[in-house]
Parts: sequence; structure tokens; C-alpha cells
Amino acid sequence: MKRARSFLGLRRSVTVAGVFVRWFLLPRLFRRSARASGPRRLRLACEELGGAWLKLGQVMALRFDLLPQAYCYELFGLLYDVEATPYSEIREVIRQELSAYPEQLFASFEERSFASASIGQVHKAVLHTGEKVAVKVQHPDAADLIHADISLIRTIATVLNLVRAVPKGLTQNVIEEFSRWTDEELDYRVEARHAERLGENAAEDPLEKVPTIYREFSSTRVLTMELIEGVPLIKVYEAVKRGDEDYLENFRAAGHDLNRIARSVASNALNQIYQDGYFHADLHPANLFVLEGDAVAYVDFGIVGELSEPTRKSLIRYAIHLYRGRVERAADELFRWFKPSETTNEPVARADLVRAIDTYLMERGVHTKSSKESLLDVLDVLRRHHLEITTEIAMYLKALITVATVAEALAPVSEVHRIQKKFYRRMFLREVPSFLASSGT
Repeated sequence: MKRARSFLGLRRSVTVAGVFVRWFLLPRLFRRSARASGPRRLRLACEELGGAWLKLGQVMALRFDLLPQAYCYELFGLLYDVEATPYSEIREVIRQELSAYPEQLFASFEERSFASASIGQVHKAVLHTGEKVAVKVQHPDAADLIHADISLIRTIATVLNLVRAVPKGLTQNVIEEFSRWTDEELDYRVEARHAERLGENAAEDPLEKVPTIYREFSSTRVLTMELIEGVPLIKVYEAVKRGDEDYLENFRAAGHDLNRIARSVASNALNQIYQDGYFHADLHPANLFVLEGDAVAYVDFGIVGELSEPTRKSLIRYAIHLYRGRVERAADELFRWFKPSETTNEPVARADLVRAIDTYLMERGVHTKSSKESLLDVLDVLRRHHLEITTEIAMYLKALITVATVAEALAPVSEVHRIQKKFYRRMFLREVPSFLASSGT
């Protein structure tokens, strides 16, 4: 086994070296032959490598605090679909994990997967009790491949640190966070717990649907959940982006409304973040489905953010100050979660943060920038002043940017502002007794 893993590591090293030469070294040496921009070459390289490199690219797509915007936007377009594993191998994984073959466990099981990503693929099935389910099965070599990639990523980061191409603390923190998230994604029992907790929190919300988990048909590498039968939001999102009016007209004729969907996406996320402190942190449109009445269903719970109670209350204070137009207090509340580096000039950094927030005053009723643009301005301050953030805050900002990106693609920016303003007003009224007292207002 150790020899096999060593061989896999060597093979991946050769593959990564080849991709690096083709997508980065040769274009740099022969600039005229470079037909793709740097951001696009990075995306194509991640797609070609797959494994942990694809996952890392997806994570970095929303780290505007670390990468220039052009790279983040390009990485956001990373393909989630990968080649499916043959059914014979999937069948064997199920037998190893659940002690029986799929034809014994289920009344029916579709051999062809309907979705396949870097870690696993999903098959439709029906339980003997009649429930339709989605069965996510891990690719047989997923864990070994990803661990080999992460080991290689660490080695590359060490070299970059030695030549001072990137700050040591920055790469260490990002890689360790990424490694932890990936380990959790490789254990489907963790994802099952995430889904169950999110489902409990959303139990009384008619606009938020989390599928039921079937524990008796789940394990470390197999996850069985209620089949969500709705319209994949990624299809709607892409139709809007390419201006496909025929698709959108048929979508509206089926009773759907883009503004209402944006309202559901934004309101659900804000409730998860500020009310529950436990939120879906991978709100890519591929993970969301539109249901009847424009409720939104969620799948793929591998990455979930959790706020400690002090952090959650602090972020509520930040949002309330923002809602009330108190820029200085909002900046102070947010700045406390940023860790200055040796090169950070804190007064200048804070002044830049105040300017970034000042473009998004709730009380004025007129916004000079969209929610996404305002958040990107905040992250630009972090990047320029080498300010580090905790995992909690990184996940919080990641979720807000993603939901703003999705909502603003579906509805006018003014509508998204209205949704947020309404939510913050309700939160302000709900939290005013305790939070105004603690803030001295």
C-alpha cells in the first residue's frame, strides 16, 4: 500500500510538472504563443489536474482577499463535472461500505450517474419503502489522489516560501484550512451531520428545503439522501448569463419568478448566517435547486460555516451599524476580526476600510455599488494591507459574496438591496434590546 501511494505521488508530481510547463512556463518564455490570459490558464490547469487542485481552485475562487479579482472570477467558472467512475467499481464501493450490493439494498438503482465531481458521483435510486433517493458514492481512488495532491501542494508552498514568492503564514493557513475542509469532505458522515443540522434549523421555513438523510444507507464513502426534484439553479443562472430568453420565458410560464428566487436565496443565507450561525458555505448555483413556489433546496453539504456565539453577535452588531449608517462603528466591529501583519499600517488600513464601507450606507437609500462590489472592496483592503482573517470570517465573507453574486445575477441590484434592507430592518428590531445596550447606543 505504501509503495502504491509513493507511485501515485510520483505520478502526480510528473503530471503537475507537465501542466505547469504547458500552461505557465512556455507562455512566459514565448509570450506571443500565449493565447489565454493568466487567469484563464490557471482555471484550465486546475480543470486538467482535477483532484485536490480542482477543489483548491474552487475554494480560491472566492478568496478575493488573496487573489486579484480577475483570477477569482475566472476560477468561479471551474467545471464541477468530471469523468464518472464505471458502475462496476461503484457497486463494489457500496458493497464494502454497506455490506451489500445496490441491487440488494435498493428497490432500483440507476447504474448511470447523473452528476460526478472530484470526490464522488451521484446515482438515483428507490428504497424498498418507496422513497426516491440520491446516492452519492465516493470514487475508489479519491482519498489517495487528494492526499497525494495535498502533499504536493505543501511541497510547492514550501518552495514558494523559501524564495519569498508568497508570505509563509498566508500559504500555511490557507493550505491547512483547505486540508481540513477536504478531509471533512472525504468523510460523508460529516456531510450527513451538516445536512441534518441545517435541516433542523430550516424545519419551519417554507422557502428553505434540506433533504432528509438516510443514515442506514450511509457511511464514510456512501451518502444517501432524499432526491431533490426541482430545477437546478445553475441552468437558470447560465440562461440569464447568456440571455436565453426562450428558456427564461418557459421558466416564467411554469410559475417561477427570478426576483422571488433571488429573495429566497438571499433571505435563506442571511437567516443561516445571522440567526443560526451555521450556514451552507458552498452556495454555488450547482448546489441549489428551485422548487414550487420558488423555495430553494440545497445539496452538497461538504463545506459548512459555523460562527461562535461571540463572533455571531459581533457580526450582527456590524450589520446593525451598517443598516443604521454608522460607518465608523461598523468598521471598528469588522476590523477587530482582522489580524495585522508586520507590514500592516493599521491606521491607514482602517481608514481604507471606512472608505470601502462608506459606499454602502443603508440609511441613505441610494447605493453607489452593489453588495458584491462593496464586499470585494473590503477584501481588497485585506489584500493590499496584508491583513489575515480567521476561518470563521473567511467563511462568512465567502458565503456573503456567493449569495450576492447569485442574487444579483437573477434580480436587479436595487431588488437585492431591498431584500437585504428588509432583512436587516427585521434583525434590528429583533436584536435591538440586547445589542443596542451592549453597543452603548
